[in-house]
Amino acid sequence: MGKRIAASMIVCAAGWLTVASVPASASTHPHPKVPRAALACVYQVGHVRPSSYLNVRLNPSLRSHPIGKLKVADGFFAGACQPVRNWVAVKSSCGKPGWASAKYLVRLSK
Repeated sequence: MGKRIAASMIVCAAGWLTVASVPASASTHPHPKVPRAALACVYQVGHVRPSSYLNVRLNPSLRSHPIGKLKVADGFFAGACQPVRNWVAVKSSCGKPGWASAKYLVRLSK
């Protein structure tokens, strides 16, 4: 009986490892990675308190993980000219590419 339990534990562990090894490219995220446009327009953070910040997210979704920030004090920064579902492709203050809500951005030039 003990050998049977040990064998079933190994099978369960092997099945768990198989599930855990799903490739990262097979994302089940509700918004798969959206192609990024060239960052040819100039923006600044708007509609945000000067002491606060705007999250830059990995994908254009509130459910997406924040990867950086944009602050009013950062001044001007480059972003895509055309929003995607009300999200603009930008680079965060630390230089990571991501997405910021168009609602909190002011486009200054094209």
